[in-house]
Amino acid sequence: NTPPAFLEASISSILSQSFEDFEFIVVDDASSDDDVKRVLDVYAVKDARLKVITNRENLGLTRSLNRALQIARGRYVARQDSDDVSLPDRLEKQVLFMRHRPDIVLLGTRGYIIDEDDRIIGRWEPALVPSLIRKKLLRGNQFLHTSVMFRRKTVLELGGYDESFRYSQDYDLFLRISENYKVYNLREILYAW
Repeated sequence: NTPPAFLEASISSILSQSFEDFEFIVVDDASSDDDVKRVLDVYAVKDARLKVITNRENLGLTRSLNRALQIARGRYVARQDSDDVSLPDRLEKQVLFMRHRPDIVLLGTRGYIIDEDDRIIGRWEPALVPSLIRKKLLRGNQFLHTSVMFRRKTVLELGGYDESFRYSQDYDLFLRISENYKVYNLREILYAW
């Protein structure tokens, strides 16, 4: 369970993005934490872009991700976890890139690794050259899952996240995308994990 303060910071980082035309789907995977529910309710009332989907029972991450994919209406899907933070221009930069590069299906970014006090303790520095991304992806994940943006229609055509994976569902999806489509990582640091 994510502490309410981390959840508030995470939600605020999306609602204060420089790019404002989006739907914000939050999946509550049957949380029993009343503080978390209160935070979600407050933000949902304050901003109509935020839509809370509450699972009746705990479905786990993979099934919850697929549920959100089915509900989403946007052309692009950006991921974020409840204790992470997007930098203010993350969505704007990713959407602009995706619009100008219709050949790219999966787009990641570089990111900071932060501790519970928001101190930078490291960096996520994946491969940036497309041919190198594909090559290195065969040996290890080159995308920070919670920083990616992808084309929803293509991912749905690929069957979404494979629900036989409880963990590494992101890596599996990225490998499947990269088999037939172009993938890319932005040089900018746009995320804090």
